[in-house]
Amino acid sequence: MVVFLFASSLFALGKKEEPDERPINNGEWALSITSFDVSSLPLSRQVIGNVIQRELVNSLNAVDHRIRISPEYAWYEGYAWSQTRSTAAKALAAKRDERDQLLFRGESDWRYRKNLKTIDGDIKKLEEALRKAVEQEPLVAKEPAFVLSGGNNEGAFPNPPAAGAEYQFCKKEKVDAFLAGSVSEYHERIYVSLRLYTLYTNSFVYEDSLIFSTEDTTIAVNEISGRLQEAVSGGKAAEIAVHTENADAMVLINRSFIGRGEIPRRDYPPGKVTVEVFAENYEPAQAETELKSGEFTEITATLRPLNRIPMNINVPGKSGVSVYRGALYAGEAPLTLQLPANQLEYVFAETPEGRTSKAVFLVNEPIPPMGSPRGTDPKSSLFLNLFPKKSTLEAGNTLQLQTRIPPPPGEDRVLKARRRYYRSWGGTWITGIAAWMLYGYSTTYTDTYNRNPISLDMYNDARRLQVASMCGIGLVSVAVLVEIIQMARYIHVADDDSPPLVK
Repeated sequence: MVVFLFASSLFALGKKEEPDERPINNGEWALSITSFDVSSLPLSRQVIGNVIQRELVNSLNAVDHRIRISPEYAWYEGYAWSQTRSTAAKALAAKRDERDQLLFRGESDWRYRKNLKTIDGDIKKLEEALRKAVEQEPLVAKEPAFVLSGGNNEGAFPNPPAAGAEYQFCKKEKVDAFLAGSVSEYHERIYVSLRLYTLYTNSFVYEDSLIFSTEDTTIAVNEISGRLQEAVSGGKAAEIAVHTENADAMVLINRSFIGRGEIPRRDYPPGKVTVEVFAENYEPAQAETELKSGEFTEITATLRPLNRIPMNINVPGKSGVSVYRGALYAGEAPLTLQLPANQLEYVFAETPEGRTSKAVFLVNEPIPPMGSPRGTDPKSSLFLNLFPKKSTLEAGNTLQLQTRIPPPPGEDRVLKARRRYYRSWGGTWITGIAAWMLYGYSTTYTDTYNRNPISLDMYNDARRLQVASMCGIGLVSVAVLVEIIQMARYIHVADDDSPPLVK
């Protein structure tokens, strides 16, 4: 090791490395602080939002640069590369158009040949510039200067963009990120919520919140400012590597695809991450961990092969039956599907005449006969027989499903059944209230007559009210019966098109 370092020093003394004279792109990283939402605060306390914004401006002015991690650097490198190629291509196209226009200027021959020679020389230079722009990666600042955009320092804060317009907002304001926030009241305390959106991720990458009393405003603002300073400066990136023996395995971090197979050591923003590894014919692997700034994390994924079970699907006496596994066409019966064990599966089949059958079931590994190796006996495979005459689950791992003509479009049927049920439910309430009122009147008149039976008219009124009360009770009974029938019909119609769960 010492010899190697000594030889390297001699080489460095013998030949001076030439500096790269290419310009460095994206030398600044601009942030825009948008106006905070203080609409939920009383007018007398909305000034707190302005105070917090100004304090954040003062604290962020102390940040002088940002550290770009690998994904961010790659995005800006690709952006600069695209801009360089586009500029070179436009210049070459304009020069070629100028060459074509020489024929229409009406100049003398000697002047035409002179201008043509000059333009041809310029075209060669521009073609060479375009070739270099295509082949040579541009230099991007790894630690650009941090600046606040626009009038933030003068107290001007633009309105935050609407959801979905964040990317256009950054392009319009010519910034790399913006900070949005809200200040509200929570049980007589102040609740501050912040969100940081970055252009290169096209998403919010940082969220923070804090609850404090008005007496602790200064302490709280200092605390949240420190965390925000670390977020916008980038801090020191974490490092992660993922190891797997399967070269074709897909590796995802926080649901973002980062590569296949072995993922070498790479930078990644600190924070909690979910690593997922998927490979065909293997069970997926998942791990959650927290990446810390400046630390290296290694994850080794060991994938277990899927235990697949053959399932024979046959339709006796029918031909041209299409079989689907979920939404994917599997083929025409008879066929054998290799399904993973201990997982729910959905099988749908349809005849050319439009008859359908479907089922959701758990694929269990069958038990082979005594003395035979597990999974090698062909009789041990499940047998799914669609469109039989009966709907039963028989012995021998044979699943039989009842066929039927598909109903008309389900949404209209369900809506009609729902409306009928709601009407019957409302009718029950109306008849119930009416019967209760009639019963009350009847009881009052009957008690009055029993205490002082002096009027024949009162007796007749009491009898009529008793009859009306009994009729009301009968109507309530009928309404309850209709409601039960409509409820059962609604449940049946809503569940009519759903696949059965077969055990």
